[in-house]
Amino acid sequence: MFKRSILIVSILLSAVGNSVIAQQRGLLTPNMALDVMSGSIADVTSDGRWVAVTVQARRDRTDVDHMRFGDPTYVSPASTRILLIETTSGDQEWLYEGPVQARELTWSPDGTQLGYFLMVGGQYQLRVYDVGSGNTRSVSLRTTKDISSNSPLVWAPDGSSVLLTLRAEGWAEEAQQAFAVMTSGPVVVQDSRNDFLAWDRVRNLANRQVPAVVSVSSGSVEEILPEADVQ
Repeated sequence: MFKRSILIVSILLSAVGNSVIAQQRGLLTPNMALDVMSGSIADVTSDGRWVAVTVQARRDRTDVDHMRFGDPTYVSPASTRILLIETTSGDQEWLYEGPVQARELTWSPDGTQLGYFLMVGGQYQLRVYDVGSGNTRSVSLRTTKDISSNSPLVWAPDGSSVLLTLRAEGWAEEAQQAFAVMTSGPVVVQDSRNDFLAWDRVRNLANRQVPAVVSVSSGSVEEILPEADVQ
């Protein structure tokens, strides 16, 4: 079953990748190359029935601000499209046919729900897609803390909650100030007398997170550890 599922997905991904070229005749131009779609398997249900696929073009990354490299608060605007494939029939369904900023697509243990983070208004929100109804709902977290931009998403065995990480209050201001110190002056000095060089200290701020368990039905939040370095 699983091998058959992967074969079907491979064929579909190949079709996605060739779609732009097939639709346009003539010489390959830079603009055409930027629009060529390629698919990647984000996650597969445990029984191999459902596959979540991200579909991207090179153009989806052209707005990345490389001057913000090393800024812990910067979230790359690279976008993707999300395709769901039912492998027994080969049926496809677009969860998002247009480009969105989404990450950590993860199926629940029973394969009935797909959890992911969606960027809305500059912050990630927790979304859950239900296979049975075909509906997507936003899970409003009952906390003032924001979801970390590098948060994992791990389902509980019973599918009632997910493990993710949050940012402590005041974290963004501290990280922005640390990045500004390293970039606002004409000369940057690295000091090797400390455990980490200055840039490493700035980048490592991204690892400071608050692990929490969130109920996908109520949005209740239980912080299971204080702020810590989470790798």
